[in-house]
Amino acid sequence: RQNLINQLLQEKEAQQQLMHQLSQEKEAQQQMIRHLSQEKENALYQVSVLQNENMGLRSTMTDSKLTQQNEIILLRSKLANYETIQNENGQLHAKLANHDDILHENAQLH
Repeated sequence: RQNLINQLLQEKEAQQQLMHQLSQEKEAQQQMIRHLSQEKENALYQVSVLQNENMGLRSTMTDSKLTQQNEIILLRSKLANYETIQNENGQLHAKLANHDDILHENAQLH
C-alpha cells in the first residue's frame, strides 16, 4: 500500500513537472508570437514607406513629363513664330524689291 502511495506521489510530481515544462513552452511560444507580430508590423510599415516613395516617384515622373511636354509646346510655338517672322520678312523683301523696281521705273520715266 505504501509503494502504491509512493508511486502515485511520484506520478503526481512527474505530472507537475510536465505541466511546468508545458507552461514554459507555452510562454516561449507566446513570446515568439509577439516577436513575429512585431516583425509583421515592421514589415507592413516598410511596405507603407515603399508605397509612399513609389507614389512620390510616380508624381515626380509625371511632373517631369508635363514639364517636358510644356517645353515642347513652347518650342513649337517659338518655331511657329520664327516661321511667321521669316514669311513676313520674305514679304517685306518682295515689297522692297517691288518698291525698288517702281523707283527704277520712275527714274527711267523722268
